[in-house]
Amino acid sequence: MNQLHTGPLKPPPRRTADEVKQFLKRVVRLTGYDVKRRSPSREDFLASRHIDTIIDVGANIGQFGKEVRAGGFLGHLVSFEPIAHVYKGLADLSAHDPLWTAYNIGLSDEAGTAAINVCRNTTFSSLQNLTDAALRFDRNAECLSQEVIMLRRLDEFDSQIAGERLFLKIDTQGHERQVVAGAGKVLDRIQGIQLELPISAFYQDTWSMPRALDFMRELGFLPTHFYPVNFHCDYDPVALVEVDCIFRRFDARIDG
Repeated sequence: MNQLHTGPLKPPPRRTADEVKQFLKRVVRLTGYDVKRRSPSREDFLASRHIDTIIDVGANIGQFGKEVRAGGFLGHLVSFEPIAHVYKGLADLSAHDPLWTAYNIGLSDEAGTAAINVCRNTTFSSLQNLTDAALRFDRNAECLSQEVIMLRRLDEFDSQIAGERLFLKIDTQGHERQVVAGAGKVLDRIQGIQLELPISAFYQDTWSMPRALDFMRELGFLPTHFYPVNFHCDYDPVALVEVDCIFRRFDARIDG
């Protein structure tokens, strides 16, 4: 015979916040899903720094500009693309956006002219010569011709770039260091910089990732986000080729 319990009821044991989180995760996993903390995105970085202008160097036909617009960026875009027929695609796209300015110019650490290698896949086009590794990675990296382009320093456009809080994106296939070196006084307004950094060397006479990190540290910028760009799918599918790296300014509160 069951006896009726008439004593005071004991409250259930209190769980810590971490125990509750773990319990909820186990419940969700039973449904076939998993719960993970969302990593901060480039859009989060732009918002956290109150970026009002993005400078897009090596814009090609405007892929990066389209990405940031799709991600919600509503400020000014300033794009640079030196190859004439590629620039035409960029100009056609930016013409529909009143806050997007495009220049048919390349950027470097010195003003002048130079011969750029124009590749079958124009995203490989570069002022640097390709290595054999680039052609093994993608036969469309083959150089088809050269084109003489105009080069300027970024700081020559200081008065033409609106905004006080800038984000600089550089994708110049091995010529990134020279572009940063040409930023000059514009660098004072730059809150973040995105560089494409090599794991495998596809271009001659370019920096390695360790040298790039040292160079940026000397300028007062530290890496804060890394994003894989591509992998050696034919030879080693888990081996990275390049990464996009976002750099933030040194902050004594967390870096001192």
